[in-house]
Amino acid sequence: MAGEEKFAPISEQFVLETLVREKRRVRKLAIAILLIICLLYFVSFLFFVQYVPIIFLLVVSWFASNRPESIPLYTNCDRLIALERGAYRTDLDRGLFVRLKKHFIVALSDRRILFCSTIHYALNFSLGSASSFLPIIVKTFGYTNAHTLFILLLPYIVGTTMLFTTSTMDRKNRVLVVFGGCFAETIGHLLVVLAPHSMQVNAIGAFLVYSGIYTAVGIIIVWFVHSFSPETRKFAQMPFLLIGQPCGVMLGAIMYPSTDSFLCWCGFTFTCALQVWAMICSIILYKLCKQDNVKRRNELDAKSDPGAMVDTSTDQVY
Repeated sequence: MAGEEKFAPISEQFVLETLVREKRRVRKLAIAILLIICLLYFVSFLFFVQYVPIIFLLVVSWFASNRPESIPLYTNCDRLIALERGAYRTDLDRGLFVRLKKHFIVALSDRRILFCSTIHYALNFSLGSASSFLPIIVKTFGYTNAHTLFILLLPYIVGTTMLFTTSTMDRKNRVLVVFGGCFAETIGHLLVVLAPHSMQVNAIGAFLVYSGIYTAVGIIIVWFVHSFSPETRKFAQMPFLLIGQPCGVMLGAIMYPSTDSFLCWCGFTFTCALQVWAMICSIILYKLCKQDNVKRRNELDAKSDPGAMVDTSTDQVY
């Protein structure tokens, strides 16, 4: 008994130490499990927000019809109308496979896609650069978070208003909107370059830049959709238009290094020159679309009766 009584406190001490060590391990394990649960919850939330809609759209698009010929809800008259609208001054592409390979050659040799892609690249370059320098400028204002959010909200309101305003037009004179947006961006960059230490001037310049970006970047895409040959040609030209978006955003973001603070002379000057070139390209694109309309109308006038009405529903919109 004496030995058992002697070693009993020692055993109890070892048991208590083991429990304490295990308690610490259990606590660490509980914290790790809690962190893993929080991480999984956060990742699952991001997955739900970002990828679930994409997966849903992929499933829906898989069961959707590819062509008007395969839509069961259409009648024969509806299918013919859909095909004629999709053709838009070209021969109809019937069937699931494209057999008119010449459309790809014509699409790549079209001068208009070059100028349209240049404008789209310039606008996305300015979009990526504005996302870099605008927070730096707003940070130097000394305003509260509420005032900062209000300042950042105004350009979006102007851009949205311009989009709704231009949508009420008869799909003509899009060049004025694109030219005006690029011109506003040019003036905004010039204000920031010429008066870098005036916060009021910088605020006006940032407002003009953002307003011009969100006004013109949507219109140039609409201009492309409504003015370029559809179906095979348009699908072949679409990558050349959209390739300027990631390239412009990435290059625009790296043109404003943090070491330059808000005095990014190189970035502002290059972006301003790029917007001037975008204005010139918009005028050239306008002239090309107008010449194409005149050429087409002359061909129709030569084939039609002198007293007949000229169909202008398929004209290039500009």
